[in-house]
Amino acid sequence: MRNKNKLIVLLIFFSLLPNHWLLADWVKMSNGINGGHVYSFALVGSAVFAGTENHGLYLSTNQGMSWKETDLGSITVFSLTVNGSSIFAGTNHGVYSSSNNGLIGDKPH
Repeated sequence: MRNKNKLIVLLIFFSLLPNHWLLADWVKMSNGINGGHVYSFALVGSAVFAGTENHGLYLSTNQGMSWKETDLGSITVFSLTVNGSSIFAGTNHGVYSSSNNGLIGDKPH
């Protein structure tokens, strides 16, 4: 009988909680990413980068609401890391770096 009462109290408690506490709200945020899997993310200041399969590196300056291609396109970006204001991309064609939000992908020698 006590277990049944505990269960009823718990059900009432959880039914009174706001829904956002109980359920995660996921929103698709790939508007502008043209296919391929997303393998990695990195932040440089307020810029968000996404490394993709066969479609290169994408940049969002509005918290992922929209994305635009960087100059590092048509390759697979497996990993991203940041050092200060520079971003480094590990790709299927070597390592690239950029210090200007991905506008020019410079391949280190």
